[in-house]
Amino acid sequence: MIVRDKGLWADAVDALTPWSMSGTPALIVTDCGSAFVDFDTRVGATDLGIDIDHGPAGMPEFRARIERMFGTMSTNLIGRFSGYTFSNTVVKGDYDAEARAALTTEDLSEALVRWVVDVYHRRRHRGLGGETPLNCWNRLVAKYGVAPMPSVELRRKALGTRLKRTVSKKGIIVMGIRYHSEVLARWFMHATSKEVRVRFYSEDIGAIAVELNDHWIEVPSVFDCYRGERAQTWLLAAREIRASVAAQAKVDEMVIFKAMTRIREINANALARQGLLVDDYSQERIAKIENEMLIGFDVDETPHATQMPPAALIGGDAGMARALRLISTLREATRLDRTARRKLVDLHRLLSLDPVMDGFEPDLTSWVLLDPASAEVEQICLLTDQLHALLVEIGERDEQQDALALEPWSQTAA
Repeated sequence: MIVRDKGLWADAVDALTPWSMSGTPALIVTDCGSAFVDFDTRVGATDLGIDIDHGPAGMPEFRARIERMFGTMSTNLIGRFSGYTFSNTVVKGDYDAEARAALTTEDLSEALVRWVVDVYHRRRHRGLGGETPLNCWNRLVAKYGVAPMPSVELRRKALGTRLKRTVSKKGIIVMGIRYHSEVLARWFMHATSKEVRVRFYSEDIGAIAVELNDHWIEVPSVFDCYRGERAQTWLLAAREIRASVAAQAKVDEMVIFKAMTRIREINANALARQGLLVDDYSQERIAKIENEMLIGFDVDETPHATQMPPAALIGGDAGMARALRLISTLREATRLDRTARRKLVDLHRLLSLDPVMDGFEPDLTSWVLLDPASAEVEQICLLTDQLHALLVEIGERDEQQDALALEPWSQTAA
């Protein structure tokens, strides 16, 4: 989480404060837990340019600050939940924690994010001289700067699941997705051993990292519909596709695109919240998925023109994510509250190319490449006009409701 943008998770749980802390640390100090001394952890940190130091085992006083953080979290957050296990059996007494446990892992994750972002980051900290962690971070970043987050390509190589695959003339297949490139094809023509080392990154399945002749290269997926997608979205889409087109020998790329888009629309916030949990994409689980779920899954490679949604055309992945979260919020809402209205206005600003949107500045580089006379631009203009008309109608209804609410008071005053 240190080296990733966490704003997606803050938005998913409707946090009121941005979660903008990220970067690449020079040093991480941990205890001697098995996950921290693991070979893959140390190699991944090295690939990211991060040193790892382990404190002495059995001596928590050498980790005073993080231990204090755990204590604060236990007292101010975890202790409020039913099913709390307490620090020891003496304090716990005869309290039946298991019988009183009510929260799911997802519920706890959501509560933890809200507490960290909206409470802990905004509360004055004695160790910071009375300054809040949020203000301290912003002040020091403005003064000294911070090493930027590693690119997704670097994260893929450092943090991706380590696999071995045999290259064929069709490329490399991982979890039912085919990856190929001109570089890989040229290597295949001359290589004697076709087995290669691969890095599969579940946070972006649009490409894999492949080691060829002691050098790592990016090999993209054959189909654009996987670009920027998470493995979990693809697995949900694959289940839906199998259930709906079980009789077909091959699946059309457009079917995959529509299924994945539909899942994001319905479940955007839930998928973002799920990203807080550690997905198991180990070698063993990937092999199980391929053998049990994706065996025989074949995609029709007849070329099709895939049209990107307007929010993605203008705002890129970030704009698309905001639009999908809004759709998910509106589907679940029973009334149009102030937050939903503000997000509708933000969507209109995005479609109108207004960059001032609650601190979010869309990436407009793809917009300048569009043909003003194209069908995509026409669709964007029509959607913008329709959304503007909807916002005007909402405003007029609000004025009518305000007038009706004031009418009895006016009659009484008269």
